[in-house]
Amino acid sequence: MGALDPLINAPRPQKLIFGTMLLVILGALAYFFLISGARAERDTLLEENEVRRAEVIKAKADEANLRPFRAQAEVLRRKLDTAKERLPSEREIPQVYRQVSDLATQSGLAPPSDSMYREYRSCGSSASIITNGAETPYRSSTARTALST
Repeated sequence: MGALDPLINAPRPQKLIFGTMLLVILGALAYFFLISGARAERDTLLEENEVRRAEVIKAKADEANLRPFRAQAEVLRRKLDTAKERLPSEREIPQVYRQVSDLATQSGLAPPSDSMYREYRSCGSSASIITNGAETPYRSSTARTALST
């Protein structure tokens, strides 16, 4: 048996002191290897929890601020839908063009040329106006000038 003989043959108070010291050392090792790691993880999780709570509070405040804008967007969406209903469809554009051309002729204005209509159709919603065969970039003052001539 050798190594444990002095402990086995020691008086009872020495055995109790040695056993107590052994339990304290085992408890300290368990604390440092098991509990302190869990405590550090707990502290990290608590910090993350606080960050997440702050984010949730901020998100709730942002959501509350967005409510009026959502309502306003819905009103504007309805107005846009109403305006789209009033605009002529792709099929109706040639008829509207002919009506405007006829009204211009009846009013004594020069009707728009067919090349202008073809140019409009080929460019889709091009941001230019053709006046007297010359293309002019669209600007509000240019458009007023082009429409008044």
